[in-house]
Amino acid sequence: GDWRLLFLQRDRVQEVTVEDVNRVAKMYFPPHNRTVGLFIPTEKPMRMEIPAVPSIAAVVKDYEGGNAIASGEEFDSSPENLDARITTVDMNGIQVAVLPKQNRGETVNMSFTLRYGNEDSLQDKTTAAGMISSMMMAGTKNLDRQALRAKMDDLGIRISGGRGGGRGRGRRGGGGRGGNAGQLSFSVQAKQSSLVPAIQLLGEILREPAFPEKEFEQSKARSTMMMKRMQTEPQVLAAIEMSRALSDYPKDDVRYAPTIYETIERIEDLTLDQIKEIYDKQLSTATGEISIVGQFDPQPALEALSEILKDWDSEIEFQPIEREARKEMDGAKNDILTPDKANAVFTSKQGYGCSIHNQCDYESNQHGCRREGSDGRADSVYQRRPDGRGSCRCANCLVGKAEGFACFRLINCRANEFQLVSGSHVCVYQQSRKTYCRIDSGRDSGGVQKVR
Repeated sequence: GDWRLLFLQRDRVQEVTVEDVNRVAKMYFPPHNRTVGLFIPTEKPMRMEIPAVPSIAAVVKDYEGGNAIASGEEFDSSPENLDARITTVDMNGIQVAVLPKQNRGETVNMSFTLRYGNEDSLQDKTTAAGMISSMMMAGTKNLDRQALRAKMDDLGIRISGGRGGGRGRGRRGGGGRGGNAGQLSFSVQAKQSSLVPAIQLLGEILREPAFPEKEFEQSKARSTMMMKRMQTEPQVLAAIEMSRALSDYPKDDVRYAPTIYETIERIEDLTLDQIKEIYDKQLSTATGEISIVGQFDPQPALEALSEILKDWDSEIEFQPIEREARKEMDGAKNDILTPDKANAVFTSKQGYGCSIHNQCDYESNQHGCRREGSDGRADSVYQRRPDGRGSCRCANCLVGKAEGFACFRLINCRANEFQLVSGSHVCVYQQSRKTYCRIDSGRDSGGVQKVR
């Protein structure tokens, strides 16, 4: 502000006339923009009496708190302690890992993943696969969406759907929403007393989905609207351009990286019968992983899991979907217009042949990883150095059995300040109305180096 505005306002008030007041009143107080109040006097007005407030000292004199929340243990997260504390159980193909530990508030978390299908059975079906989990959360044969949510609230639990098909933004191929093709995941948050009821409710969601038509149409409309909003988002466009540059698969392949317009078209063409067909013919409990961490009794939890997993088979065998690195990629530069988007995004990736499903091989892989589940997806890649030490390099990376997939992400960097020094794709988004995508290739060593 400016102190002179105070005097300017004073002078303006002195110059106001009756005509000015009437003119402004007609402008801002038309009949449709008025709220009229009438004061009607009464002979005996009713007046409320506010009681006297007691002293704070008297209120808190004999106060005693409620039951104390159970505190968590001091947990050693070293690999040696994790190996000693984790118990793994094989439930007819489902690998279950349990880690009982004292948590504050007696909380427990469960990650549940089923793997299904193969490259041939999922051909041209990634959009349908991507919506399976959301449709399963839309209600069961006994509980519609509202009743399902009410039951979770009554139990004090949370069940969330996760991956089902290719990501709609094209980061690793496919359309729809979710993660890797042929993977269906759910997460459960509960307490020690509610874990078994939570598993039983998850079983109802898995085994008795209703697939309501109305919810399906609403989900399609939401997904289409969301994708249309992303058509001018630099970060989304950078991810799509990156995936398409490293992808070399046909459109009907589960590993194909679609454009944002192709994703919208896929969603609009999707039918509920396509989702039901995948559920009926491909889903089973033959292969998958479950992890439970927190304060709980393992035996009742394992018994509840065994009950919801039994007698669910499929004639279509699950097979890991292999991904090959794109070869002989030439450098290129593309301009992508994003009007009115001034934020800067820098992304780069380096591709290796790997399996979407296989776990890390710490002995032979030059890129180790801190795994967040057994699907090979990690929050960070741990890169070994010649001296035996390492450093955390990136987020949301995919690592394979013998070779890795490393990514480097820097947000809000200056344009052209970094470049990749190996045959990899680089997207640079400048702080202007134009965004630039660049591929640098033909370097001798891997990694990211600063240009200036």
